[in-house]
Amino acid sequence: MAAVVFGVITWRTHNPGRGFVALAAWISFYQILFDRTQVLLGQHRVTQLAAAGGLLGWVILAFVLGHRPSLPGLVIFGLGWAVWIAAGFHANVHNLPPYSAFDELINVLTKTALGLDYACGELAPSSGRGLHA
Repeated sequence: MAAVVFGVITWRTHNPGRGFVALAAWISFYQILFDRTQVLLGQHRVTQLAAAGGLLGWVILAFVLGHRPSLPGLVIFGLGWAVWIAAGFHANVHNLPPYSAFDELINVLTKTALGLDYACGELAPSSGRGLHA
């Protein structure tokens, strides 16, 4: 998915720097939401949010450059996120049991949905991009 986000945006803008910014924004946005959800659900301490400030910079830069998820895409992502929260919001930790195929699937699906939204937003006409329907 990272190659798709980077490739689509680089191809569309003819600028690998902008492709990298959008890629970093997608990954950062996902990680910020993941960490905040874990803290809000009591799964981790608030200190886990310390890195969010640095990650937020990529999201803001991408937004300023016009790379942002669409409202319909965010709704689809949000529905997947809500299902994950309802299921307990468990994430598989490398080499630590128990492994849950469902939790891994919902993790991958939400991450992919957000990445596709960043990439597909670039393919839309410029008047339709961004946080408008």
